[in-house]
Amino acid sequence: MTIAPPPLALTHWHDFAPLTQRIADERARVYPAMVAAGNMLRSEADRLIYVARAIAEIWACAHNPQLHPQRRLMGLTRDQAITAIDTMIDNIAHRLRRKPDDRGYQQQLDLLRAMRWWHGHYPQPRSYRERDFDPAPSGKVYALNMLLNIAPDASQLAAQLDGKEAA
Repeated sequence: MTIAPPPLALTHWHDFAPLTQRIADERARVYPAMVAAGNMLRSEADRLIYVARAIAEIWACAHNPQLHPQRRLMGLTRDQAITAIDTMIDNIAHRLRRKPDDRGYQQQLDLLRAMRWWHGHYPQPRSYRERDFDPAPSGKVYALNMLLNIAPDASQLAAQLDGKEAA
């Protein structure tokens, strides 16, 4: 059974690139200070920054097919992406509870939920061998599959949904 995409998944997926880039930039700016203050391990900060940059890279390349993906960022696994996006959703939901009328937070939450659907939509290949930041070539399949197929899949799914609504 296929789960229907949430609002914005098919119409606003191009907005994921700037959102994820802002999140990756914020992590790259904030996490080193947290490491220096002893509030985070360097290995954890490096891993979280890598994952955020890899997610941003997927969406930047999906949005702009002229971009060539950075090879070092294509080792992202489905589980890493989903865990990171779930954390992003939790963080924004927490901020929204403190400021329930904040439209910016609500928009970010809606976009992150739609993005989460996309990452759940693509399976992790069985041949993946996980190594820290230099995965085997087969490990690049998940991220590359996503960035190459998002645009055509979004168009096809939107057409299918339009056909169901017209029927």
